[in-house]
Amino acid sequence: MRAIRFLIICTLCLSLLALPAAAVTGLTGLQNQATVSTNGRCQVNLSLSFHLDNSVEALFFPLPENAESIRLNGSWARTERRDDAIQVAIPMTTAGDFSVMLQYELPMVLSKVEDDYVLQLPLLNRFSYPVSNFTLTLTLPGNVTGRPEFVSGYHQADTDRLLR
Repeated sequence: MRAIRFLIICTLCLSLLALPAAAVTGLTGLQNQATVSTNGRCQVNLSLSFHLDNSVEALFFPLPENAESIRLNGSWARTERRDDAIQVAIPMTTAGDFSVMLQYELPMVLSKVEDDYVLQLPLLNRFSYPVSNFTLTLTLPGNVTGRPEFVSGYHQADTDRLLR
């Protein structure tokens, strides 16, 4: 009997933060908690921590273009569609350290191909700012009976090394 394999494609699909050049130098922390349901939908909770060097009116954080039910710190988020992504406006006024929570849903991230399940979960794509600390917690709708394969468009060699 073939073992069920999960293929995680971390195509890292959140494009770049649309920020003034000197406002943010990087994320000090990014925590992603993704829960996949049996119907193939995924609930994503992101916690972002960053430092602003200068005052700005708003920052924009990109989410996948198929993101739904987007909330910022528990309230409906103001969004704009551009650059093949949904840009979430994060209102800011002063310089300093900030933490924000983004919640959204992705439809149909889980599919079956022959005897295997494939999970395509976009995380970060064309993200040009450094992330000091990244944590991904993934909850799947069943038991994993084989060794999952992970594919990443971002530092694949590091991903392979960390999973061994």
